[in-house]
Amino acid sequence: MQNPFNVQLHGSCDASEKAYGACIYIRSTDNQGVHHISLICSKSRVAPLKQITLPKLELCAATLLVNLCQSTSQSLKIQIDKTYFWSDSTITLHWINTPSHTLKTFVANRVAEIQTHSNPCDWKHVPTHDNPADLVSRGKTAHEFLNADIWQRGPSWLSQNDDKWPQLKLHPGEVSELRKIPEVVSFKLAIQDLSILEKYSSLKTLKGVLAYCLRFIHNSRNKNRITGPLSQAELETSELKIIQLTQSYTFSKEICDLSHNKQVDKKSGFLSLNPFLDQGILKVGGRLEYAQISENQKHPIVLPKNHHITRLIIREEHVQKMHAGTQTTLYGVREKYWPIDGRNVTRHIIRQCVTCFRVKPRGVEYLPKNRLQSNRPFLNIGVDFCGPFFIKEKRHRNRNKVKAYVAVFICFATKAVHLELVGDLITESFIGCLKRFFSRRGKSQNIYSDPLILMICSL
Repeated sequence: MQNPFNVQLHGSCDASEKAYGACIYIRSTDNQGVHHISLICSKSRVAPLKQITLPKLELCAATLLVNLCQSTSQSLKIQIDKTYFWSDSTITLHWINTPSHTLKTFVANRVAEIQTHSNPCDWKHVPTHDNPADLVSRGKTAHEFLNADIWQRGPSWLSQNDDKWPQLKLHPGEVSELRKIPEVVSFKLAIQDLSILEKYSSLKTLKGVLAYCLRFIHNSRNKNRITGPLSQAELETSELKIIQLTQSYTFSKEICDLSHNKQVDKKSGFLSLNPFLDQGILKVGGRLEYAQISENQKHPIVLPKNHHITRLIIREEHVQKMHAGTQTTLYGVREKYWPIDGRNVTRHIIRQCVTCFRVKPRGVEYLPKNRLQSNRPFLNIGVDFCGPFFIKEKRHRNRNKVKAYVAVFICFATKAVHLELVGDLITESFIGCLKRFFSRRGKSQNIYSDPLILMICSL
């Protein structure tokens, strides 16, 4: 049933360094235009132990007031025509009229709650001496609350018409606690390198990836979209695009000269190939115009030296030719392409091929027969020299030190070692050393030595 009276709720909030609180008054107007004001409820809270600024405490009081008004409106069984909120903090009023996403976290959370349960237009400014919530935040005794008329009936102008109420318009100004929004800088991305061409180690995979990229560009620009598996035409277009990108990055100067009908620079590495442009692709000229061969063999596509795409093409041709040699692989590549310094690049790629390396393993060097047979010691020996060493003769007291060497004889069967002192690196010294060895160990059947030592084959 419609209420015959005009009923309004007026809530006030205030905060101090010790506490903050809110109080709510109900204002009803009868048929004669007389206004009746009564205190409904109030609530206060102690300020947190953590030190925060007074404007934030005022905002906490405003949040408390909104929640208190919401619960009071739900408890009352009468229709509330209008709700007004009063605060003496202009900073809090500015925050309430600011979008919450532009404020910092503490303020933004409470402003968002206030804006959810109230309309920012219903918030008004009240002078401090006319704010009844100031009694709650300052802390008064029970006797002071009973004797305070502003607490029982609200401010005096509340019993008058709304044109007598305080009128304070908030002027737009700088709002504190604003969130720092990062600047968004737009820029044009210019590709300085072709990293996508060096991202894959298989030419087949690279052609497939680039073909799907070209299909995406085509479907974005045209209504007739291409779907399904990649066609042979798309793969060929992708391959030509790879070659075009490779040449534009490597032979940019030569392509620019040829596109302007100029001669290639004499310092260019492939001037002797008489290059020309065919649909933006650099090809080899030559004198095979009337030869009975395919067009690709007449004018193969130029590939740069030691480029990743060049290596991929040569490696793929090497695998398709069943791991053929350098000549066969290079001839297969030159049916369509002409890699600069292709022979050395092909030889290097084949040398790194794991399959070819496994097919041609290195031969195993087995131990000689003399090292595996059981014979008497020093029947089969190896000999080498070490030194020089400096020795001192006792016959001459003041004579300088004499240079000498040591002959090392090793038995192949037992690994026994025999050492003999040698006076010099001459044939006679070695023969004398060998005779002393034979006199002590017996004659040897086989003697092995490196080429720097005189070998006595028979004695």
